[in-house]
Amino acid sequence: MLRAGLGHGAAELSLGRGSATLRLPEEPRCPALALAQLPAAEACSQLQALVFGMAGCIESLERRLEGP
Repeated sequence: MLRAGLGHGAAELSLGRGSATLRLPEEPRCPALALAQLPAAEACSQLQALVFGMAGCIESLERRLEGP
């Protein structure tokens, strides 16, 4: 449900002091997600892992599109 809502671009992000809330207005059954701010070191390592993970997925998709 969350992935589908985000795929449609129907996300609403509210920023607060040290936190944020992510809502999908078009998905009433999907609860809002409360996001807390991480310490800088932890945020950097998680962001790095996310970026490298996304790069790996892109590389894999490119190989699949190129075919055998």
